[in-house]
Amino acid sequence: MQQMLREGLTGGFLLLCSCQDIRKRKISAKLLAVFGLIGALLALESEASWQIWAGRLLPGACMLLLSRLSGEAVGYGDGLAVFVCGLLLEPKRNIAMLLTGSFFCALAAAVLFAAGKAKRKTSLPFLPFLLAGFCVQLISDGR
Repeated sequence: MQQMLREGLTGGFLLLCSCQDIRKRKISAKLLAVFGLIGALLALESEASWQIWAGRLLPGACMLLLSRLSGEAVGYGDGLAVFVCGLLLEPKRNIAMLLTGSFFCALAAAVLFAAGKAKRKTSLPFLPFLLAGFCVQLISDGR
């Protein structure tokens, strides 16, 4: 039951963030804070091991570091969204979602580039691809 709640919250969060990312290229700090707090409370209720906490938060922390090192080629909002998803999902699922979403984003960028619709510096909103990665993970698990 709790896993279904976590998945529903994650799906809703990613859907809201995707709409904001497409429209405004920004993610609401309030949205991140609300879902982050809910995720932290759910995670606190179910786990105490620091290793599990590290596994939950590491992908988001890596995205934030990548954002910093790349001069925000990867947005801070993307990293914070992955961070929040880490609080809501199991570590393996969060990493799988991130990798799948990254693959979809790279594929879309390659198609747009090959079609002449994008240049080297063209930016794409990442969260819709993250949502697609999450949906693929749900389908692959038979949910």
